[in-house]
Amino acid sequence: MNKTILEGLRDSSIMATDTQPLAESHIVQIGHMSAFDLSRKRSIDTAKHTLVHVCVSGEGEVFVNGRWVRMPSNTAYIVPIGTDWRWRYNAATKEKWELLYVVLQPEFRFSIPRVQKMAYLLRDCESSDLLVNFQQLYKECLTKGRATIMTHQAEIIACLVGEIIDDTQHHYQLSKLWMVVNRDLSNNWNIATLCDEMAMSAEKLRLLCQRETGKSPMAQVSYLRMRYASDLLRVSVLNVQQIGSLVGYENPFNFSLAFKRHYGLSPSHYRKEQK
Repeated sequence: MNKTILEGLRDSSIMATDTQPLAESHIVQIGHMSAFDLSRKRSIDTAKHTLVHVCVSGEGEVFVNGRWVRMPSNTAYIVPIGTDWRWRYNAATKEKWELLYVVLQPEFRFSIPRVQKMAYLLRDCESSDLLVNFQQLYKECLTKGRATIMTHQAEIIACLVGEIIDDTQHHYQLSKLWMVVNRDLSNNWNIATLCDEMAMSAEKLRLLCQRETGKSPMAQVSYLRMRYASDLLRVSVLNVQQIGSLVGYENPFNFSLAFKRHYGLSPSHYRKEQK
């Protein structure tokens, strides 16, 4: 957790080193900044990371194609890997500039369009959901630090960021699906129910899922189930059968087999390793 208070600048952020769920989502850092009268270039190695900035309120200026461009609220400033970039507070507005920023690993499952070789702006990017989830995750890190809650918040943040940077919107459809699945992992999900949820054919779902996650639809469901199960094994007192039921396995033997395929350990051995 980082907090910076300077003349004209307030900055709070969460690092992947602070919370494992961020690292698992391939997010290096997410932060919230308020600028008043400061002009600077943030020191970060853009050769390794994609940067996403979303204006929450006020107005700043960002460097795009060799010139300064206005960045009003609900606008995103996207910086591809290796791109030079700058931002500065727009003193002419006399308003606080409020900005969310996210630093992404190359492995982040949503990607910017390959044609983009320089920093660029996207209009009409809703910032409120991303701000709320950042604030909730920041509070959780400072207080209870519940792994299950942080895992779900990190997943939502990843989906919201993907929704912003993917201008083709095919990831947006599937990120909504995975949020629905995450909320009801005990449901008897299969290809038919997933297709019904998205109102699309099995082949289209398979292609989109492979492009977004590198997995088949049911493999992604299994991944979400096992990730939640691992959180419960670490932080809850529920027994293996109860946890299996919560993630869609009524038969504890089948749950143990699936968990061991994913993590290389049985649920009981995994729990012992985490203590």
